[in-house]
Amino acid sequence: MSNAYRDTKMNALVGGVVRQVAVELGASVTRGQPLTVIFSAELADAQTKYVAAQAMLSADHQKLERTQSLVALGAASRQELEEITAVHAGHETEVAAARQRLLLLGLGPDDVSRLTEASRVISEVTVRAPADGVVIARNVNPGQVVGAGQELFTVTDLSTVWVIGDLYEKDFAAVRVGSVATVTMPAARDSVVRGRVAYIDPRVDPATRTSKVRVEVPNKSGDLRLGMYVALSFEAASGRQVTLVTREAVQAVGDRTVVYVQVVEGGEGRFAERVVKLGAALGDSFEVLDGLKPGELVVTAGSFFLRAEAGRTRSGG
Repeated sequence: MSNAYRDTKMNALVGGVVRQVAVELGASVTRGQPLTVIFSAELADAQTKYVAAQAMLSADHQKLERTQSLVALGAASRQELEEITAVHAGHETEVAAARQRLLLLGLGPDDVSRLTEASRVISEVTVRAPADGVVIARNVNPGQVVGAGQELFTVTDLSTVWVIGDLYEKDFAAVRVGSVATVTMPAARDSVVRGRVAYIDPRVDPATRTSKVRVEVPNKSGDLRLGMYVALSFEAASGRQVTLVTREAVQAVGDRTVVYVQVVEGGEGRFAERVVKLGAALGDSFEVLDGLKPGELVVTAGSFFLRAEAGRTRSGG
């Protein structure tokens, strides 16, 4: 799964109608890249109020300067000056609040600075990517009405990912946060990467007697994909490797328990039957005590057909 600490959820800052969506699910994006454009009457109204507040403040400023001059000449009272000064200060506060609201609604500082008259009012806001990453959730389409706070996209940085597995309770003392883990990718030609245990759930599943373990793995190459099946083994404090294999890969042949591994001989690949000794069941996986080395490529989907083919070969069929 993605590193949840690097997931960024993009929420609508203002309600409106989605005009266009510029990215597809799974697209790579860069910081500042446009993701979607939203037409918003609320945004236009907020800008109109800002322009009006600016106009009132400008008029107040001129009136304040005139009154100050009149007071200096003795043609206006100090009370009049104080009243106009108070009104001017109030309008300054209104302009500042209106400006802050525009920024909160997603308008950029430069856009706000250019907003000096009603003709410059912008009715559309562009939602941009907050960082480099991949779009892993897209929840909007053109024409859709969205409300303020509604989730639009999730962008995540996949340069590191999380691998989630099950740790049997007898291994709690041997595998700790910080322990080295080996991740084998059956779908990537025996590719192996190493990571470290970042978290072990303090809760134990009463049915499986396991706790969830989270391994953080560097993924600069992008070989690890979200939802991908991998095999985990842990370098325990004792130096022992805890090797796991999925239930789907395990087949029973007579009184033997076997898996099928890919081997290369003479430059050609084939599948070999391997007798294994299994340990504890860990969720959808088994601990392998003997017969399989960490990093070996194990057949998962399709292992049943390999068992059937091996049976025909043994029977001479």
